[in-house]
Amino acid sequence: MVEKNLENENDDVIVNEDGQENINENEVDIERKDVHDNLSSDVSYNIYDPGWWKIIDTKLRDFSTNNMNQLGNEGIKEWKNLGARLKTHETSHKHIVNMNAWIVLELRLANNKTIDKSVQERINKEKEHWRNVLVRIIAIVKNLAKNNLAFRGNNEKIYQENNGIFLSLIEMIAEFDPIMQEHVRQIENLKLDINDIRGQGYDNGSNMKGKHQGVQKRLLELNPRALYTPCGCHYLNFVLCDVANSCVKVVSFFGVLQRIYSLFSSLPKRWTILKNNISTLTVKSLSQTRWESRIESVKAIRFQTPKIKYALLELAETSDDPKIKSEAKCLATYELENFEFLLDMTIWFDILFAVNSISKNLQCKNMDIDNTINQLDGLLSYFENYRKDGFVYAMILAKEIAIEMEIEPKFCEKRVIRRKKNLMK
Repeated sequence: MVEKNLENENDDVIVNEDGQENINENEVDIERKDVHDNLSSDVSYNIYDPGWWKIIDTKLRDFSTNNMNQLGNEGIKEWKNLGARLKTHETSHKHIVNMNAWIVLELRLANNKTIDKSVQERINKEKEHWRNVLVRIIAIVKNLAKNNLAFRGNNEKIYQENNGIFLSLIEMIAEFDPIMQEHVRQIENLKLDINDIRGQGYDNGSNMKGKHQGVQKRLLELNPRALYTPCGCHYLNFVLCDVANSCVKVVSFFGVLQRIYSLFSSLPKRWTILKNNISTLTVKSLSQTRWESRIESVKAIRFQTPKIKYALLELAETSDDPKIKSEAKCLATYELENFEFLLDMTIWFDILFAVNSISKNLQCKNMDIDNTINQLDGLLSYFENYRKDGFVYAMILAKEIAIEMEIEPKFCEKRVIRRKKNLMK
């Protein structure tokens, strides 16, 4: 090792044979001693506060904020001097302060004495209060349902006449139970003014958004400034509804699904025939408001078409009603064995499945707006690609179902109407 003193007054280094420079620990120890002597003087400045750096000696500031905490901030490359640096770091002011803060926080967390203790106590108290209120309300609901009693009355306000059995039981429990007393008191203290409402938004149910008899109409009568805005989470329903109603064949397709459900669900005996022929999925009724939920209706037939066909044929053979015999046989023969119906079923299952996934995410309480925007962009991209290649893929799946059902995978040719020419003209 060859020692080389550079002319830089702040650096005293040792250059090894590889040309690497190592800090002279003896010089650092002397400098560190000077710094600690200065720290122990009568200077009351905080060297870690940049506001005092104009007053504090530059050498003291740089050494205290950089050299003494180099191991904690930047790490070390010189493993030879790791022991000395580690000892220096462990005795530094910043390490001791942080270590002390860590130990104090650990003790406070263990003893539940953190700075937000009072806030956490209020949150836990509120949670326990609502948990107890729900227990009592659920008990009332179970009791009324068990005895098949009506909940509502002519009046829906507490402590008023004819307000129904549910509110009457709430009033009775509040006379003896302090938890329900506090709950009723909070309700009475709310004093919400309907004139302060500036907007309203609901799903697509006619009983909510109806312009003539819905909640929207009733609220606007009380407060004309409560402007109605459709729920953004249900816009996909509007799209599907407009698409379906614009095509006669689509309307006919969903009509067949509803006819199959109505045929089997009208009598328990017919439902038993259906259950004996299918394994898991049962046919579902079509929803008039939640269009994306129609995937459940399509799924039951999409993956069980041959079994649904056999159930219809069995119903046609065992039923004593000529009308039911005719309808069941027509559905099995002229609808389920129609290749165009199978293709429509395959396409609509793909569409509803894609829309249903996005619609569920839009209505999730933990919805992330950025992630949802990306999913909507992905849905648009999916439909653009489906318009190009989806029909070919759907044709392949429809042909596989047709072969499984032992029917010819081709479209029925429409009969050409030929009119006789009038030779007298």
